[in-house]
Amino acid sequence: MLSPKKLVKSFFYMLGGSAGELLLSIAITISLARFLEPTQLGVLVAVEAFLDLFKFFFYFGFNNSIMRQAAQDLDGFESGLDKAIGNAFVIKSLMLLPLCLLVIMVSILTFKESFLRELVFILLAVYVLESYASIFGIARRAKGQFKLVSGIIVLNKVLRLATIFLVLGTGHDLIWLAYAFLIEKNIRLIISAITTLKIIQPKVDLLTIGSLAKHCLGYAFVDPLQGIQGKIDKVMLNNLLSSSAVAFYSVPAKLNQAFENIMNTVCGVFVPNLHSSLAADEVYYKKTTSYMFKYFTAAAALAAILVYGFSKPALLILFGEKYSSSLAIAPLFAYVCFLTIVERTPELVMVTHASHKLRAFYKTVTIALNIILTFVLIRSIGLVGSVYATIIANTIKLLWQFYLTRKFIDIKDFLLISAPALLLLQVINPYLLLAVYLIYLFAILDINYARDFIKRNRTENQSSDS
Repeated sequence: MLSPKKLVKSFFYMLGGSAGELLLSIAITISLARFLEPTQLGVLVAVEAFLDLFKFFFYFGFNNSIMRQAAQDLDGFESGLDKAIGNAFVIKSLMLLPLCLLVIMVSILTFKESFLRELVFILLAVYVLESYASIFGIARRAKGQFKLVSGIIVLNKVLRLATIFLVLGTGHDLIWLAYAFLIEKNIRLIISAITTLKIIQPKVDLLTIGSLAKHCLGYAFVDPLQGIQGKIDKVMLNNLLSSSAVAFYSVPAKLNQAFENIMNTVCGVFVPNLHSSLAADEVYYKKTTSYMFKYFTAAAALAAILVYGFSKPALLILFGEKYSSSLAIAPLFAYVCFLTIVERTPELVMVTHASHKLRAFYKTVTIALNIILTFVLIRSIGLVGSVYATIIANTIKLLWQFYLTRKFIDIKDFLLISAPALLLLQVINPYLLLAVYLIYLFAILDINYARDFIKRNRTENQSSDS
């Protein structure tokens, strides 16, 4: 379990890496939008969304399963991590052949054009390599090598941006780009392996491989459901409207995806610590989740203000007039961003408690609701209907999560921190709202800190008197 000082230091390492990742992700999206026509970009995004629907097989719940098994290993965390990583590679390798056959068969039934099938086959190989690299990433985070994690995240984005410029800048098509992504992914995997194998020694342990596979199965059915609604939206837009509609949806959706990637990276700092503290010190666990919830809610409110107030001019400047159809739905993603960030704390609580059945149930229900609403609203009001469907479904999911994790989060803090920003979002000029809310936010956080300080001193005084 990391000390509070090291946890904060790691957090800022990851925050810096996330900031670099955000800027480079935006640059990648802009480059693709500038080089490709909306129809071409829509095709690429639709194929990637199709492959993401098989995320269950690509990642198989390894992230939380490895952390959990390492934290509970009788020989200690370091030894447990080596065994869990080695076992994960064995399980993943055994799954490769059936995985590839399944995706190929479904793609043949889904896509009629040979061009799209070829694109799927190439990007499938990219996803397989990415899934192997993700295990190395889990090992780096578990070992607390957050400076290395941040550096590799930024390097990956730099390589992807360079690949796009090298291929599309010389006039080549999407198939060439897909093959270039495959070469680039091999380079990234080699770099990831070389840097990670210096700090871990993977071992295959037949006594624990069954236990890891069992926990993987529990997490695997649930973890990939995170963010899958956006993938379903894109596939449905491609079928109900057009590939251009997928592109117009994807451009502002990249804002939400960027914030989601940042939260994934930041949460990666806390996951090993939460698994360890839950087993060793529940008081510390509750305190950590409480602070996380407060600051994530504040970050969500700030993100909502920025997206609602500045997304339209930003998209127009960055992507140009040919993506002007995205402007109508861009401000609505403020609410999607808000919900995405706020739900991270209750989601982490459920993850660390291994509440697989509950997570699977509420996520499956809200995804089904999202599919129904998306189908109805797209047919009735068009592109904007997909965003409304996501907002409604995610709001219901968040309320459900609040109820399930009410022992670890304070709804009063949520209302106190977020309500002013959400209520004034459509009323006050965004520049003024941002300034006023920051002042309000610092005042609230100072009051909460003072309240906790007084409560802590009172408890200490009562203990000394007794």
